Amino acid sequence: MRLPNTNQNMSAFLNLSIAAVILAIGFFLGSLVSVSPTSAAGSTVGFIDIEALLEMHPGWTPIMEKITAYENKELQKLEKYKGGNLTEEEKKESIDLALNIRENINAKRKELSKPLLDDILQKAKKIGRQIGVEVVLDGAIVLYGGVDLTSAVYDELEANL
Repeated sequence: MRLPNTNQNMSAFLNLSIAAVILAIGFFLGSLVSVSPTSAAGSTVGFIDIEALLEMHPGWTPIMEKITAYENKELQKLEKYKGGNLTEEEKKESIDLALNIRENINAKRKELSKPLLDDILQKAKKIGRQIGVEVVLDGAIVLYGGVDLTSAVYDELEANL
């Protein structure tokens, strides 16, 4: 049995998780400040491609190697279920194990990539403040408009090697 591509699942999971956190923070901050119609018209929204920045981050390769090693170790637990003649109980066990493995892998990815994500968000905040952007979102949730800060954040990441 082979699990679906966990790289795509993790990227989607990270995007959704990050977007939810950023939106929640935005709504929270928005509730603290009353905005008049005139000040809202002048606000600037920026966005970054978090997935691309993670993959381009100077620290991503060693993290990805650790994640891959962990995935391989976890997937070896399914080896005993390879073969054609599984009982119904074994099929159920293999499905339960596969789901558990997917959860473990996603948790490990989140744990290992958190320092990189924190670094990216810190740099995005810094760049946003430097150019007067009031709100920075994940590009995955931006439908149109806004200022793309992805390359500026990447340059900042490289500058701090």
